[in-house]
Amino acid sequence: MADEAFISEVLAILLADGWHEVDPGTGRFVKYRLLDDRGPVQDGYAFTERARAGTSLCVRADAILAVRYEVPARKREANN
Repeated sequence: MADEAFISEVLAILLADGWHEVDPGTGRFVKYRLLDDRGPVQDGYAFTERARAGTSLCVRADAILAVRYEVPARKREANN
């Protein structure tokens, strides 16, 4: 079975330019379109970057190379 993480547990995502810390509670998967309403709709992940307060990013879902997430205590205990 694959590892699973709730979006609320994601602490950071790895993109081609390095790790980006996610401000807790701001990450979500979205549909988005760039430039105008004629562009293609894409699947993406939007979040506020912790290091740059107020800066929101939206990246293509397939651009995410890895995620860093916290395993809640209830899951840690269940695995022991």
